[in-house]
Amino acid sequence: MSVIFTPAPEVGEIASELIPQYHAHLKGLRIDYAFRSDWWKSKGKLVYGKAMLITGHNAYLATRHDQRPPDKFFFVAICGVYWLGMSESERRALVDHELCHCWAEHGELSILPHDVEEFRSVIERHGLWSPDVRSFGEIAARKQTQLSLMDDAATMPVNVNRFLNIGDDVRVEE
Repeated sequence: MSVIFTPAPEVGEIASELIPQYHAHLKGLRIDYAFRSDWWKSKGKLVYGKAMLITGHNAYLATRHDQRPPDKFFFVAICGVYWLGMSESERRALVDHELCHCWAEHGELSILPHDVEEFRSVIERHGLWSPDVRSFGEIAARKQTQLSLMDDAATMPVNVNRFLNIGDDVRVEE
């Protein structure tokens, strides 16, 4: 079964609240939001959302019916199945996370990587050994009661677990 994308206006609504607060550099830029119909993985981990920069022929295809030349823009895809089981605060955190990937400066758009890239096992063996990991650990310690890390299906909210086994016929409708 092929992947189906459908408009995600509720994601856009959350983004429209977050952009003025935390992402002023994105004001006035085109960002399209969609739900992806199925679960997907990257490097063995479930992907809950993904921000992408649309350029070149993809931007042309997305704007060819407009009367203006194609422009770069951002596209944020959210796993629709996962979204169904999320709390409002988790939804806001996911949208905020994806917006953090979107960067605009001096008219140039780009996708930013995560601030921290590390293995759990390295932290277990060596602690918070680098400045970025140490900073992340300090913030996490301060926010411990609010922190909700969901690494795999076993730690997801119970109402999401039931969606994991429904297979390729998942459709998220508008």
